[in-house]
Amino acid sequence: MRPQRPFVALALTLAVQTLTSITMTLPAVLAPAAAPLLGYRVEQVGYLIGLAYVLAMVSGLLSGSYVPRFGPLRMSQAGLFLCAAALAAMTHGSVPAFVVAGLLVGVAYGLTNPTAATLLGEHTPAHRRGLIFSIKQTGVPAGVALAGSLGPRLFESLGWQGTLLVAAAICTAVAIVLEFYVRQFDHSLVPGLRLRWRALVAPLGQVMRRTALRRLAFVSLLYAQVQVSLITFLVAHLTITHGLDLAHAAGVLALAQLSSVLARPFWGWLADRTGAPARLLGLLGIGTAVSCAALALLPVGSPMLALLLASLACAATGIGWNGVFYAELIHRAGKTELATVTGGVQFLTFTGAILGPILFARVVSWSDSYQAALLVLVGLALSGALWLLLARDEDEEQAPALSGIDSAGR
Repeated sequence: MRPQRPFVALALTLAVQTLTSITMTLPAVLAPAAAPLLGYRVEQVGYLIGLAYVLAMVSGLLSGSYVPRFGPLRMSQAGLFLCAAALAAMTHGSVPAFVVAGLLVGVAYGLTNPTAATLLGEHTPAHRRGLIFSIKQTGVPAGVALAGSLGPRLFESLGWQGTLLVAAAICTAVAIVLEFYVRQFDHSLVPGLRLRWRALVAPLGQVMRRTALRRLAFVSLLYAQVQVSLITFLVAHLTITHGLDLAHAAGVLALAQLSSVLARPFWGWLADRTGAPARLLGLLGIGTAVSCAALALLPVGSPMLALLLASLACAATGIGWNGVFYAELIHRAGKTELATVTGGVQFLTFTGAILGPILFARVVSWSDSYQAALLVLVGLALSGALWLLLARDEDEEQAPALSGIDSAGR
């Protein structure tokens, strides 16, 4: 057996996760300044992000075919090159260029979790799985924060095209660095494996046939709706409902993102310490429901501190669950199926990411109330939490192929 290199694998996957998150976020960050220069409306950037998510769902489903064939690190490298190409394509500024960019970044984003699950699943001992996966998942909010903080500054000095090209250059440079690690991490490949279109349904079939995986997939769909809705509408709720100015509301969102970054490693450590990631995932859902209810029920005119604490609690639970979720997913999936199963589950997770903001916006439109929409999030989080906490522990799929890595990490 090859030696495990959990921290090297973590550093590589964290870098890839952060850069793909930056690539997904940067267009939205630059849109308020760049869109008018190009003759577009700012909100039209949503079409690019939506297209990227759809392609990410498809890319994830096909990962069971190309990750075993080419290797997880090689495909991570390919994902970064695709990000660089997408960023470069955006500099053209035309609609066809943005369509191409959306397709490329979507494929890259869909690769991130299946490749990381394969890499970390093999090189992370069981007793550190929750912590390692939680740290890796901090790459998502870290990427959002970096894009939000550095993007505008680079725009002031380099313009929108220069900013995109700098990000593309960084993605390319890190992709080149990954080449030095490919031989260390990409082995046991299946070179004769072919990409077949029926692979689009095979991952979903594997997930739906197994009770624990099916439950996790649908819980992730519920939790993702809450997560993306909170990120998307927190500023709007604070400004429209509570009358905060934009600067203070955006500051609350930034602190909330920081809260989720700090909470994820703690939840991962706690999952490892207790040895019950599924139960902790359910308790995080309860915490999310309570936090969202508190944010919804705070009356207009509440102190800024109360709004901040409720928002931080929402972020720590409703945005900080992903690492614990992947730790439980790796526990349930067989070692040879990590890319396939992760792609299948990710399909439903990304479905939730797309549906959540749509549902939230619809409720606001029907009720003319952000509080009502937040209470819908309470119901979503509570449903997923109870599904996990009331499930029986006699699931038959206990990751047989991962049994070679025992709780001591051997």
